[in-house]
Amino acid sequence: MHTTKDPILTTAIELTEQDDHLALRQTLIDGVKHSTGVENVSLFEMKVNYDSDKEEREEEGKQAIIYYRNAMDQNALFKNIEQRKMMHEALKKRAVRSDTNPNNRNKRYAIPILGGVISEILSVETNKISENSFHTIDFLVKIYRNYMLLLNKYERDALTGLLNRRSFEERLNRCINQMLETTLKEKDAAEKGQSIPTEEIPHLAVLDIDHFKLVNDTYGHLYGDDVLLLFSNKMKESFSAETSLYRFGGEEFVVVMNSSKSNALAELEKFRKEIERFNFPQVGTVTVSIGFTQIDDGCTVSSSIIDRADQALYYAKEHGRNRTCSYDELIKSGELVKKTIEEGETELF
Repeated sequence: MHTTKDPILTTAIELTEQDDHLALRQTLIDGVKHSTGVENVSLFEMKVNYDSDKEEREEEGKQAIIYYRNAMDQNALFKNIEQRKMMHEALKKRAVRSDTNPNNRNKRYAIPILGGVISEILSVETNKISENSFHTIDFLVKIYRNYMLLLNKYERDALTGLLNRRSFEERLNRCINQMLETTLKEKDAAEKGQSIPTEEIPHLAVLDIDHFKLVNDTYGHLYGDDVLLLFSNKMKESFSAETSLYRFGGEEFVVVMNSSKSNALAELEKFRKEIERFNFPQVGTVTVSIGFTQIDDGCTVSSSIIDRADQALYYAKEHGRNRTCSYDELIKSGELVKKTIEEGETELF
């Protein structure tokens, strides 16, 4: 418990006590509210995607599109930032921008938080704000930004900038908890004769670059690192803004997406073909094998989910590589036999 009664200093201390992005974000929002008296405070995260409407697209001239979503809702869909002109302007000019809410005449401020892997915007709406309050917000945002950069180093892979194993384990546990909550809600609604909207089921995919050891042995680790970096950049370009991308070390990557099975397969296959077509400098053609599974109510521990995707990946490796295999379809067809995985039995990779 903090002994100081100064809300600004209290928030500054609490910001440096957080060990994950969601808690850090909530601390900033609460701190700005308590320190300034402004109640309408929100935080938005930004992502850059490339126009991927065309299956075949030129490497040059790709259109970068910025998307935004509520930073406190990890299941929220990203929207094109052009719908929010003030936020778009704040990002472009790298400076605070403001306008007036036409519904209530309140002033709205967009405060960019830049420099991290993911840029963010703090949104503040109020009918009146003092210069001292602006200085307070600026002070807290600077502390938040610096600590966010430290967390990024802790949660992201140094070479590729993708999220790392620690971040994945936290996300997967959240997926499991949300899935269990949804299952309970569905059962409760069914007992009452009610129905609730069906949510898209999260899917997890394990991606492994084929014959990567041969790349390192033949061309050296510098070219191997180039392959990993280009591969990860292709992941960022290919998958939707809502998809979470991870590197586990070596040539192993993980994708977590909220999607139907058919859409998950389509996205993964699209990426596999893009890698197959791409000419990696010096190395030439590189391929990837992919195994994926849905995260359903039969998966209550992270090791069982990883094991399912791994089994599908190993099947792909053993049957020619450069292919995408669904664990659920392999079980259905009898190509794989379902087994029970106890908690702690399987190590992640």
